[in-house]
Amino acid sequence: MKRARVSTSIVFLSSVFLGGAVGLAGGRAVAEITPPRNVGAEPGSAQSSALASLAASAQMRGNPRQALVLADQALAADARNPWATYDKATALSRLGMTDEAVQSFRVAEQQFSPGDRWARSVAIYGRAHALEEARRCPEAKAAFAEYVAFVEKDDPTSAAMARRYASECNPPAAATPPGPAAAPPAPGAVVVPPPPVAPPAASLAPVTPAAPPAGAASGAAVAPPAAAATPPATTPPAPMELPPIAAPPVLQVGQPTLTP
Repeated sequence: MKRARVSTSIVFLSSVFLGGAVGLAGGRAVAEITPPRNVGAEPGSAQSSALASLAASAQMRGNPRQALVLADQALAADARNPWATYDKATALSRLGMTDEAVQSFRVAEQQFSPGDRWARSVAIYGRAHALEEARRCPEAKAAFAEYVAFVEKDDPTSAAMARRYASECNPPAAATPPGPAAAPPAPGAVVVPPPPVAPPAASLAPVTPAAPPAGAASGAAVAPPAAAATPPATTPPAPMELPPIAAPPVLQVGQPTLTP
């Protein structure tokens, strides 16, 4: 009874990633890829399987970091649990760690029993999808081809869809390289500096002529405006007039003194 419950959990975990990862790759339906049903999968220890289930749930909630932590804990409890390795691979893929994810998918594929073709097909598809998400299309196409060869006999529909996914993978456009740098002047060559840039001309507003005075006849001569009055010249004050000084009397010797 316990074995049946664990196997059901494994089928759920794998279908979650297969559908969820496919949906992330461009709106594909969850039921598009349906590998053969699981037969005799190895669930690992009870503690490891429980932690792997929690890792898959965290992945469903869009929390790959938590899923990675839980998957590592599941592997610490049982390093031979292939589903814990698989859960770790899916989390690494979501975190953009493609090389590590591809390696974990390969390990999970080898950990599954040779007779568990369904589980192995899921691991192969996970590797192809991780490479496709990273736009490493030559590697993704090779992995999809491997998946097609593995499942085509049992599930031709899934094989056909995998071929289509491989054909739709296109690497990102390469950036245009910069042009060559200008060559330095030859030794002894006269370098002519560029002409100075003239400053922009000042913008002058047009002068609008003054409007004629109100009531003036059309064509009548308009008297020029009166010149401003010139201020009167300032006359300096006249010098102060002093009374004349009386001359002293003239004295003559031998004559009597005159009293004025």
